[in-house]
Amino acid sequence: MNNPTTEQVQKRFNQLPKVTQDTLYSVDTANAVGIISKTLQLSNEQVSKLADEVGLVLLGFTRESEFVTHLIERLRISKEAAEQIILAIENKIFSKLKKELKEERTNETEEFPNNVKQIHTKEKPLPTSTKTEDAASQKIQKIKSLANTQQTKELLPSPTSKEKTRPYSIDPYRESIN
Repeated sequence: MNNPTTEQVQKRFNQLPKVTQDTLYSVDTANAVGIISKTLQLSNEQVSKLADEVGLVLLGFTRESEFVTHLIERLRISKEAAEQIILAIENKIFSKLKKELKEERTNETEEFPNNVKQIHTKEKPLPTSTKTEDAASQKIQKIKSLANTQQTKELLPSPTSKEKTRPYSIDPYRESIN
């Protein structure tokens, strides 16, 4: 398993697009991990490890092909449960990130005035996107291909009546709300 140092994490974080940086620290991301964990009845230790693994994928330290294996090993769960988690994470976190990265890319191209001509050499045309965005898009596609094609709702058990009566399902500060 990959255990990056604090310096490596900070360096990689600084190289990420702003959208990916925001996703790493987003309350929505924390809520999504919490909901997935609660639905699958993961322990607090497993929730922490799941959040770490999601962060390692977003930072690029964990490859898509290793994601299932890491979840099985670190969370000590079955392959089926790991695939359910990956599908849910894809639907709740990675698909939003991919959409935001595409929007950011189109906004960047719209910022150039129409009268400015792009210069291309005959040998090497200028790239249309950054390597980091392409890598993130490729990672998201690979994770999608690893997950089953069924919808998350079909795979995950329905919430209990206790969960339905609460006005919210997770504390953003990750404190116990029971």
